[in-house]
Amino acid sequence: MRTFIKLVPSITLLLPAIALAQDAGLGHPDKGYESSVWAQLAPVATGFTAVDAAESAKSSSPRGALAAAEVEVALAKSRQTLSRYVPNLTVTGSASRKNLTEFNFGSGASVGALNEGPLTVGMCPGGAGNNCVLDSQGMPVGAVAGQAFETPRNTYSLDATLSVPFSDYVLALAPARKGARANEQSARLRQEAELQTADVNARIAYFDWVRAQAQLAIAEASQASSRARVEDARIGLEAGTVTSADALGLESLAASTKLGVVQAQSFLRLAEQNLRITAQYDGPLAIGEDLSAKAPSIESLGTLDELVAHGQKHRAESRALQASESAMKFAVDGANANLYPRIDGFVNVTHANPNQAFFPPSGEWNTSWMVGLNLSWRLDGYLSTKALVRELDANASVLVAQSSSLDRAIEMEVRSAWEEWQRASATAGIAKVELAASEAMHEQRILLFQGGEATSTAVVEAEIQRANATYRKVSASIDKRVALARMRRAAALDVKGASK
Repeated sequence: MRTFIKLVPSITLLLPAIALAQDAGLGHPDKGYESSVWAQLAPVATGFTAVDAAESAKSSSPRGALAAAEVEVALAKSRQTLSRYVPNLTVTGSASRKNLTEFNFGSGASVGALNEGPLTVGMCPGGAGNNCVLDSQGMPVGAVAGQAFETPRNTYSLDATLSVPFSDYVLALAPARKGARANEQSARLRQEAELQTADVNARIAYFDWVRAQAQLAIAEASQASSRARVEDARIGLEAGTVTSADALGLESLAASTKLGVVQAQSFLRLAEQNLRITAQYDGPLAIGEDLSAKAPSIESLGTLDELVAHGQKHRAESRALQASESAMKFAVDGANANLYPRIDGFVNVTHANPNQAFFPPSGEWNTSWMVGLNLSWRLDGYLSTKALVRELDANASVLVAQSSSLDRAIEMEVRSAWEEWQRASATAGIAKVELAASEAMHEQRILLFQGGEATSTAVVEAEIQRANATYRKVSASIDKRVALARMRRAAALDVKGASK
């Protein structure tokens, strides 16, 4: 688009040199040529500015919205990661019915003693005889007939188990928490980078639109000059001071200037649509930037080396990569925890009817509990962790390389914006002198042509030089502002909390 803008003058500015002979009694039609161009570029109080374009673009940027969604994804993943280190509480309840089961210990009786120790034969208590089997304390040993019993058919159970990953708390929790925060930060910085890109793109689109306005203003001024000089040529033809060939040539050029205006109008419509799409703005468009005001010097922002260093340190893209590098290192630390045996503590409470911890089973509710530690280690887990750590190390190396590449790209971007401003500044100074000289030359050649001492070719050349100088002066003012916008983005000068 910028290339097309700069090509239009080559087409349009060849057209305005139509005026030739002019009656001395008529006022010079080109007095205030430059001022008429600037008048069409004058800002209005309620006009649209580059800041307005940037704010509108940021608030509606689709890539910014995508980056915001990625922030939410990062937050969700962070919560998922940290949830793995919360003590795991499992509660289960069950109810079942089974077939009737009977336990029968067979015929005969079971013999039992009250006190442990060797059995003896002796006097029965109460003088009932002297052939009783006695325990170690002289108490008779008894026999009880075996009784069959049934287990309850209905079973109800409520079971709660709490598992605490002690080893993870020591080895993996801190890296996981820090890595999650680093990933969140990286996502937020990527969102910030997208918004900054939308900002500078909207500003450039705005200044392209202003440049198109300037192109149209110059084309219209040239067309007005052409029409006036065609009329002068007609008068000169009647007076015999202009040849018919010159007059016909000027008529042809007058038609070409009209085409130049049409082309400039077409390009302005294209630039306006580009601005509206880039900034997502549907309101009225009127220039709100004072292009005639002196643009700030780029040197006031700092030296070139300072700006390069500031951009490399504070650009959102650089900080996002640094956060990703940190997250990857924390991920390596967390993965290394899986190389060691795992220790988990557990507590289990069972409230059941019947409770299997009680014998014989009965249709009653009973509660039992258990506390302990689990120590585990798996060979396949060890091998997979080693492979994972190697992968994470490789990814970290990729991020380091990307960071180095980005630093070089930022340096080139800063240097490019710097040179763009220097070039525009030099062009502005030269164009100012050129325009003053071309206006003086234009006026002199018109007077010489009116006196029959110059050809129409000289007048055409003067018209071209004056229009080109006007365009270069206006365009240089715009180029300075574009360069400043690029520099503020490249060197991250608008980042909150950053300092040069």
